[in-house]
Amino acid sequence: RLGPSRFAILVSARTPSRARETSELLERSLQSEDVPITFGWAVYPQEGNEALALFAVAIDRLQSRRLIRGEWEPTAASAELVDEFPAARVANE
Repeated sequence: RLGPSRFAILVSARTPSRARETSELLERSLQSEDVPITFGWAVYPQEGNEALALFAVAIDRLQSRRLIRGEWEPTAASAELVDEFPAARVANE
């Protein structure tokens, strides 16, 4: 658990496409139980070799998917948070 409504789930997936398929399966399963959820995902080590880099990739995917679905309504606080991730990635490169 990363926060009141944020969770990290570790699953075995060798490729980003397999991780996407797994996240979509989990989303459909939970939505069928009236638990709406959207996942982001990242694959180690292809997309990052440490937690912050993987988290940034997963957040980018999560926000992109929510935006496409019309689920994300940014507030001043959330817009500021999203702006911090690219700076954190540049600092770690």
